[in-house]
Amino acid sequence: MRAGLVKTPKRTMLSLADTTALIQETTEQLSGDTSKLSPQAGLALIDQWLEPLSTSENLKPIVAQLEQLKTMLSAPAINNHGVQTRMGEVAELTSTLGATTGSEGEFPSLLDGLAAALRQLSSTSRGE
Repeated sequence: MRAGLVKTPKRTMLSLADTTALIQETTEQLSGDTSKLSPQAGLALIDQWLEPLSTSENLKPIVAQLEQLKTMLSAPAINNHGVQTRMGEVAELTSTLGATTGSEGEFPSLLDGLAAALRQLSSTSRGE
C-alpha cells in the first residue's frame, strides 16, 4: 500500500501530500522523454489514478475518460488518434478541475501543469 493512504470503508483516498506527489510524478512522466512512454506505462499511470479519483462524485467524468483510455491502451491494435483524442479530453477536464479548486495553495497550478502535459502529449503525433 502506498504510504499516506487513508482507508475509508468503501475506497482508498490519497492524502493531500500523496496526491501532490502523484500529480508531480505523472506530470514529469508525461513531460519527459516521450520515447519511454508505452501503453504499459500509460496503463500503470491510469491504475494509480483510478481508485483515488473514484472517491469523489465530481471526478466521475475524469474516471470515465480514464477507463475508456485504459480500454483503448489495452487493445491489441492501438488507435493512436483515439488515444490522443481521449487524452485531450482528460486534459480539458483536468484544466477545468484546476480552475474550480480555488486559487490558494499550489494545487491549482499543479493541475494546470498536469493538464498542459496531457494536452502536449495528446497533440504529439507518433507513429507507433
